[in-house]
Amino acid sequence: MPRVPLAPLDDDARAGLADLAAPGVDTQIWQALAHRPPILRAMIAQARALLTEGVLPPELKALLAVRVAQINHCRY
Repeated sequence: MPRVPLAPLDDDARAGLADLAAPGVDTQIWQALAHRPPILRAMIAQARALLTEGVLPPELKALLAVRVAQINHCRY
């Protein structure tokens, strides 16, 4: 059970996450942030900038995210 109650994601948040989260990816962090919509929007913008912009290919960024999760014993 999460320590922070989860809030439903509104349509704008779902649309913003559509290109960031693969199907089946856990959305609990986003639902926890949904209690504060301005913070949620800022975090979605940050995630989009990190994952979709820059010189590294998206595939390498995804591999890095998985490896960091493994090193930290976290589910990805």
